[in-house]
Amino acid sequence: MEYLCDMKMRQHTVVIYVLLIIALLGVFAYFCAMKLRHHAAFEEGLALAPQLPKAAAPYLAWIIPLLCFAVSALIIYGCVQPKLLTLGLWIYLALMLLFTGFIGYILLHPKEAPCECLGLDENWSWKKHLWVNTGILFITGLAIWLHYKRIVATIGNEDSENP
Repeated sequence: MEYLCDMKMRQHTVVIYVLLIIALLGVFAYFCAMKLRHHAAFEEGLALAPQLPKAAAPYLAWIIPLLCFAVSALIIYGCVQPKLLTLGLWIYLALMLLFTGFIGYILLHPKEAPCECLGLDENWSWKKHLWVNTGILFITGLAIWLHYKRIVATIGNEDSENP
């Protein structure tokens, strides 16, 4: 947390930045918990998805939530190690682009749509998942932008302190 809170930016920007990071962690934590808690249903949903090879389902059912957990760990550890936070945020963005692209494909090919149990909430339609994922992508992009803004502000302050 030291890195997140020791910023040379306006205080409200710091608060927004920290809240965005917490929100992103919350999304992946919830996703990981639900997919591991309902592991059998998640694996079955992956096996029934016509877009994915059936043989990959047992592996993907573990890899996807564990990868999200690993990215969350990178972001958490990145609070004291800024390079890891940068890496974690970019991987988070890449995963969300992949998940959102998968949902977009499902919406373009509705006859091949798997069960909603693969998404963030099994009670949501794929269209709602697309809207939520788009919002998460926006939040991730904003967090990355504020992260780089923080880095530039830090470099600028170091230069002015050491003439």
